[in-house]
Amino acid sequence: MSVFACLVFIVNSPNMILFGVNYLFRSILPQAIILLSKVGGFIIEMKEVEIRTASVNDVAAIAAVLAASFLEYKSLYTEKAYAATTPSEEVIKNRFAEGKVWVAAVEETIVGTVSVVPQNESLYIRSMAVLPEARGHRIGEQLLSEVERYAVVKGFRQLTLSTTPFLNRAIRLYEKFGFAPSDTGDLYGTPLITMEKELND
Repeated sequence: MSVFACLVFIVNSPNMILFGVNYLFRSILPQAIILLSKVGGFIIEMKEVEIRTASVNDVAAIAAVLAASFLEYKSLYTEKAYAATTPSEEVIKNRFAEGKVWVAAVEETIVGTVSVVPQNESLYIRSMAVLPEARGHRIGEQLLSEVERYAVVKGFRQLTLSTTPFLNRAIRLYEKFGFAPSDTGDLYGTPLITMEKELND
């Protein structure tokens, strides 16, 4: 049986017994994740995450991922800063001419995204997001790894990004990947932290 075979728990009432079979979790590939959906109960299954270059056909899905990912933090942004953080489809479409855009997809459903902009010898990372229901499965790590591979191949010497101090999960991920704070600022009145990572030759 494939390592992507699913582990299924079906719950029809609080009194039912949970049935499940563990299919060698320790051997499942790193890109496998657990997604939750509700189809007459709770179904947990393993799916492979594909990190791929985005196309203009993905614009609407990318905009939706950004909107859903930052919605819980909306009250912490100023109105203009939140609008800049969750750009419109037209803005996202224009970004394809500015730099590379990637998406993370599970069975053709886009659950994450990230894009970059070259700035001399530095590659600036922006609009990185993962849907709330898909978090906790290392999709952000896979997106960052793809960005770093691209940067190394293209000869960039540094990765940079900006984040806000209240995005604690994101900051922990960046620190895990070797980013360190280098400056502070603001985006339309919302505080920003600039983080950098030097790339080895």
